[in-house]
Amino acid sequence: MYLKFVVVVGLYALLGLGLYTLGAGNVSLGLTLKLLPPFSWFSISDHVARYAWVCFAYASLFHLTWAITVRIKPSQWIERPTIRVLLYLLGRALFFFLLSVFILALSSASMTKQPVGDGALYRMILISCFLLGAWSWNAGAFIKYLHGLLRGVGTR
Repeated sequence: MYLKFVVVVGLYALLGLGLYTLGAGNVSLGLTLKLLPPFSWFSISDHVARYAWVCFAYASLFHLTWAITVRIKPSQWIERPTIRVLLYLLGRALFFFLLSVFILALSSASMTKQPVGDGALYRMILISCFLLGAWSWNAGAFIKYLHGLLRGVGTR
């Protein structure tokens, strides 16, 4: 169990460090993230916003893939799919997404003021986004539940 987690975290770090070249080269990515309300509230440099966008998107996609491929079948935790539970899971995923974006904006504002090099800044953002990307587990639960609901509708 622990070895599997260490392998997944190592894979995350290696792939994330490979994205450093993508995050370093594209200026427009940071400008699109600064349009989101939490990022417009704080003074964040374009450089930090660019790294935050790349790392957060990568972490969310990584966690979502991990959450969907976990071998827990929806039938193990879904007794009878209902729209009410589906809306609850959607609201929960959206809440944690917005909370993660706000925390990312707040931490990016503090990272803007630190005098560190590009590589260290990118690694700090990559590590914090690994934790913030966990909102995707709620999105994965929503997707699995939606799949179970749609599958259950066809069999009735």
